[in-house]
Amino acid sequence: MNNTSITKSSTSISELSKTALVASLYVVVTVFLAVISFGAIQLRLSEMLNYLALYHKRYVIGVTVGVIIANLPHPLGS
Repeated sequence: MNNTSITKSSTSISELSKTALVASLYVVVTVFLAVISFGAIQLRLSEMLNYLALYHKRYVIGVTVGVIIANLPHPLGS
């Protein structure tokens, strides 16, 4: 096995873990602050993670997955 293959593999694992970290951070912040995150007037502090997309495109996927997971238990799915 050559070094190039190992480097590409570790890079993709690193990118996947960073994306998963952003998604889990979004879910944790949204659920922890559920009192203000769900309701008629919503204040989602986790939306500040959207600005990570300015740094790298992979964070768009992380935030999108985080939004989907955070909205699953909510009855209105907002």
